[in-house]
Amino acid sequence: MKSLILFFFLSCCGLIQAADWSDCRRTKLEALSLEQALRKGYLLRQYASRSAMRERLRDRERWLWRNCRRYSSDLRELSARH
Repeated sequence: MKSLILFFFLSCCGLIQAADWSDCRRTKLEALSLEQALRKGYLLRQYASRSAMRERLRDRERWLWRNCRRYSSDLRELSARH
């Protein structure tokens, strides 16, 4: 019985954290622009340094992994088109 309650609780927590497609798409596009700027050696205006850009990119990728798993194939297609 305890395992059933725990499973239900964890399932609800996962649904609460899941993001919708527009949030995932916007975050993925931000991550792609950061990655592209880092590759080309550009410093985007709103960041103080390249290390701040790398940190933000890691944060965005981590957020995508945690909240947008159900859109993973769509996000891969988005990155292939971008």
